[in-house]
Amino acid sequence: MNAIVRPVASREVELRRAFLGSRYQLQLAGEWLDLSLEESNRALLPWLSGDACWAVIGAVNPGARRYPERLNDRRHAALRARCRREGLTVWPARGMAADGSWAEAAWWLSCPDLRGIDHLACRFGQRAVIWGRGG
Repeated sequence: MNAIVRPVASREVELRRAFLGSRYQLQLAGEWLDLSLEESNRALLPWLSGDACWAVIGAVNPGARRYPERLNDRRHAALRARCRREGLTVWPARGMAADGSWAEAAWWLSCPDLRGIDHLACRFGQRAVIWGRGG
């Protein structure tokens, strides 16, 4: 698996470090699964079609700034609706600080390729996307 953290709208070293130091989880079949950015995640394979790509993308706290919970909830729902309109399969995901000081809702997408993922991230004000291919 190739998991990449790539700042979309910025190349700020501090943010990149924070994204790489964060933990990411996916909810599959009712259970939370840790997503490793450094090694293969074989548990993902049954959920992916062949060599499909995947991405973890959120819509909350755009621009890496805190926003009111109500606004974040609306943005989160809007991202899910947008993904579904584009024919993407989505599952709940979350990113959290390694020390547990914050957590953010996100979506894990299974997609045939990565075209459009950067566009979605930019549209929803996100500064980084976690993505990979296969498990």
